Amino acid sequence: MVGRMDSAWKNRLAQLNAAGLNAWGVADGRAWSDVLPGCRSVLVFASGGTALWDALGADLKTHPSHLSEEDHPLDAFITRTLNRVDPEPGESRRWIRCSADEPNPVDFRPLAQDAGLGWRSMLGLLIHPHFGPWLGLRAACFTTELLPVSGPLSGEGPCPDCTAPCISACPGDAL
Repeated sequence: MVGRMDSAWKNRLAQLNAAGLNAWGVADGRAWSDVLPGCRSVLVFASGGTALWDALGADLKTHPSHLSEEDHPLDAFITRTLNRVDPEPGESRRWIRCSADEPNPVDFRPLAQDAGLGWRSMLGLLIHPHFGPWLGLRAACFTTELLPVSGPLSGEGPCPDCTAPCISACPGDAL
Protein backbone atom coordinates (compact mmCIF):
# COMPACT_ATOMS: atom_id res chain seq x y z
CA MET A 1 0.00 0.00 0.00
CA VAL A 2 1.30 3.39 -0.95
CA GLY A 3 -0.39 6.70 -0.26
CA ARG A 4 0.49 10.31 0.20
CA MET A 5 -0.06 12.94 2.86
CA ASP A 6 -2.10 15.88 1.51
CA SER A 7 -1.95 19.49 2.73
CA ALA A 8 -4.97 19.02 5.03
CA TRP A 9 -3.16 16.23 6.89
CA LYS A 10 0.08 18.20 6.99
CA ASN A 11 -1.84 21.10 8.56
CA ARG A 12 -3.50 18.80 11.12
CA LEU A 13 -0.13 17.25 12.00
CA ALA A 14 1.43 20.67 12.57
CA GLN A 15 -1.44 21.71 14.86
CA LEU A 16 -1.32 18.44 16.82
CA ASN A 17 2.44 18.77 17.19
CA ALA A 18 2.00 22.31 18.55
CA ALA A 19 -0.48 20.93 21.10
CA GLY A 20 2.06 18.38 22.33
CA LEU A 21 1.05 15.34 20.28
CA ASN A 22 4.56 15.30 18.87
CA ALA A 23 5.01 11.63 18.00
CA TRP A 24 2.89 9.93 15.39
CA GLY A 25 2.90 7.12 12.89
CA VAL A 26 0.67 5.47 10.35
CA ALA A 27 -0.43 1.83 10.45
CA ASP A 28 -2.13 -0.17 7.73
CA GLY A 29 -5.83 0.23 8.49
CA ARG A 30 -7.32 -2.66 6.53
CA ALA A 31 -7.73 -4.79 9.67
CA TRP A 32 -9.73 -2.01 11.38
CA SER A 33 -12.93 -2.03 9.32
CA ASP A 34 -14.87 -2.90 12.48
CA VAL A 35 -13.92 0.56 13.82
CA LEU A 36 -14.49 2.40 10.52
CA PRO A 37 -15.95 0.68 7.45
CA GLY A 38 -13.49 0.95 4.57
CA CYS A 39 -10.59 1.90 6.87
CA ARG A 40 -7.30 2.02 4.96
CA SER A 41 -4.99 3.87 7.36
CA VAL A 42 -4.70 4.55 11.09
CA LEU A 43 -2.73 7.53 12.36
CA VAL A 44 -1.61 6.97 15.94
CA PHE A 45 -0.69 9.99 18.05
CA ALA A 46 1.41 10.11 21.19
CA SER A 47 3.11 12.67 23.37
CA GLY A 48 6.82 12.36 24.00
CA GLY A 49 8.78 14.27 26.61
CA THR A 50 7.29 17.42 28.13
CA ALA A 51 5.58 18.90 25.05
CA LEU A 52 2.01 17.88 25.96
CA TRP A 53 2.45 18.91 29.59
CA ASP A 54 3.77 22.30 28.48
CA ALA A 55 0.77 22.77 26.16
CA LEU A 56 -1.66 21.67 28.88
CA GLY A 57 -0.02 24.05 31.35
CA ALA A 58 -0.40 26.94 28.90
CA ASP A 59 -4.07 26.03 28.39
CA LEU A 60 -4.67 25.95 32.14
CA LYS A 61 -3.04 29.37 32.58
CA THR A 62 -5.42 30.78 29.98
CA HIS A 63 -8.44 28.80 31.22
CA PRO A 64 -7.88 27.89 34.91
CA SER A 65 -11.48 26.69 35.21
CA HIS A 66 -10.57 23.65 33.08
CA LEU A 67 -8.68 22.27 36.06
CA SER A 68 -11.58 22.48 38.49
CA GLU A 69 -14.55 21.99 36.14
CA GLU A 70 -13.35 18.98 34.17
CA ASP A 71 -13.13 15.48 35.63
CA HIS A 72 -10.08 14.65 33.50
CA PRO A 73 -8.38 17.88 32.37
CA LEU A 74 -5.74 16.14 30.24
CA ASP A 75 -8.29 14.00 28.39
CA ALA A 76 -10.53 17.06 27.95
CA PHE A 77 -7.59 19.06 26.55
CA ILE A 78 -6.87 16.31 24.02
CA THR A 79 -10.55 16.12 23.06
CA ARG A 80 -10.72 19.90 22.57
CA THR A 81 -7.53 19.75 20.50
CA LEU A 82 -8.87 16.98 18.25
CA ASN A 83 -12.18 18.83 17.79
CA ARG A 84 -10.32 22.03 16.88
CA VAL A 85 -7.93 20.31 14.47
CA ASP A 86 -10.59 18.18 12.76
CA PRO A 87 -14.01 19.67 13.57
CA GLU A 88 -15.92 17.74 10.90
CA PRO A 89 -14.31 14.36 10.27
CA GLY A 90 -17.32 13.15 8.29
CA GLU A 91 -17.66 9.50 7.38
CA SER A 92 -14.06 9.20 6.18
CA ARG A 93 -12.40 9.61 9.60
CA ARG A 94 -13.08 8.44 13.13
CA TRP A 95 -11.07 9.61 16.12
CA ILE A 96 -10.64 7.42 19.18
CA ARG A 97 -8.84 8.64 22.27
CA CYS A 98 -6.66 6.52 24.51
CA SER A 99 -8.45 7.35 27.76
CA ALA A 100 -10.42 5.63 30.49
CA ASP A 101 -13.68 7.27 29.45
CA GLU A 102 -13.44 6.49 25.72
CA PRO A 103 -16.74 4.81 24.79
CA ASN A 104 -15.14 2.70 22.01
CA PRO A 105 -11.68 1.73 23.29
CA VAL A 106 -9.06 -0.08 21.24
CA ASP A 107 -5.76 -1.56 22.37
CA PHE A 108 -3.33 1.20 21.45
CA ARG A 109 -0.16 -0.77 22.25
CA PRO A 110 -0.10 -3.07 19.21
CA LEU A 111 -1.62 -0.33 17.06
CA ALA A 112 1.18 2.08 18.01
CA GLN A 113 3.77 -0.64 17.38
CA ASP A 114 2.24 -1.27 13.93
CA ALA A 115 2.46 2.49 13.25
CA GLY A 116 6.19 2.50 14.05
CA LEU A 117 6.02 4.46 17.30
CA GLY A 118 8.34 2.04 19.05
CA TRP A 119 9.22 -1.47 20.15
CA ARG A 120 7.61 -3.45 22.95
CA SER A 121 9.94 -3.68 25.95
CA MET A 122 10.33 -6.40 28.56
CA LEU A 123 8.10 -4.27 30.80
CA GLY A 124 5.37 -4.18 28.17
CA LEU A 125 5.96 -0.47 27.58
CA LEU A 126 6.51 0.92 24.12
CA ILE A 127 10.06 2.22 23.68
CA HIS A 128 10.20 5.13 21.21
CA PRO A 129 13.42 5.64 19.21
CA HIS A 130 13.82 9.22 20.52
CA PHE A 131 11.68 9.52 23.68
CA GLY A 132 12.41 6.05 25.05
CA PRO A 133 9.72 4.98 27.54
CA TRP A 134 8.58 8.60 28.05
CA LEU A 135 5.75 8.23 25.55
CA GLY A 136 2.04 8.56 26.19
CA LEU A 137 -0.38 7.09 23.65
CA ARG A 138 -3.21 9.61 23.23
CA ALA A 139 -5.39 9.20 20.14
CA ALA A 140 -5.83 7.48 16.80
CA CYS A 141 -7.55 8.56 13.62
CA PHE A 142 -9.02 5.73 11.60
CA THR A 143 -9.46 6.90 8.01
CA THR A 144 -10.56 5.66 4.63
CA GLU A 145 -7.74 7.72 3.12
CA LEU A 146 -4.69 5.82 1.91
CA LEU A 147 -1.66 7.24 3.71
CA PRO A 148 1.97 6.06 3.66
CA VAL A 149 2.52 3.42 6.36
CA SER A 150 5.40 4.22 8.70
CA GLY A 151 5.76 1.04 10.70
CA PRO A 152 6.40 -1.28 12.30
CA LEU A 153 10.01 -0.47 13.12
CA SER A 154 12.60 -3.03 12.14
CA GLY A 155 14.71 -4.94 14.63
CA GLU A 156 14.12 -5.68 18.28
CA GLY A 157 14.73 -2.20 19.63
CA PRO A 158 17.17 -1.25 22.37
CA CYS A 159 16.22 -3.88 24.99
CA PRO A 160 18.34 -6.84 23.80
CA ASP A 161 21.56 -4.79 24.07
CA CYS A 162 20.59 -2.93 27.26
CA THR A 163 22.03 -3.66 30.72
CA ALA A 164 18.39 -3.69 31.93
CA PRO A 165 18.51 -1.23 34.84
CA CYS A 166 14.70 -1.53 34.92
CA ILE A 167 15.02 -5.11 36.18
CA SER A 168 17.46 -4.37 38.97
CA ALA A 169 15.49 -1.25 40.00
CA CYS A 170 12.13 -3.04 40.09
CA PRO A 171 10.83 -3.29 43.66
CA GLY A 172 9.43 -6.72 44.43
CA ASP A 173 11.41 -8.39 41.63
CA ALA A 174 8.38 -8.38 39.33
CA LEU A 175 10.57 -9.01 36.29
